[in-house]
Amino acid sequence: MNAGQKEEFDREGDVDFAYEVPGVVRLRCNIYRQKNGIAGCFRLLPTRIMTLQELNLPEHLQEFTDYEKGDRRGHRNNGQREVVHSGSSH
Repeated sequence: MNAGQKEEFDREGDVDFAYEVPGVVRLRCNIYRQKNGIAGCFRLLPTRIMTLQELNLPEHLQEFTDYEKGDRRGHRNNGQREVVHSGSSH
């Protein structure tokens, strides 16, 4: 934790932050106070986004990666594009 996160923990009793060892591991961390002391919860995140094939998902899901936000919901988001990252590398 950096100094600001330590201050937040001291003030609030909990803090959320990310931690990474580049190319090795990424973590989402939550450190908190409980009745008997300090505890933590850590969630491992992949170091890269897997493809549909690596996730063993059906090929027809690929088409969802090409939709712009709103294509299937009937509204647009000011032209901003939303991409499903695991689908393709383009």
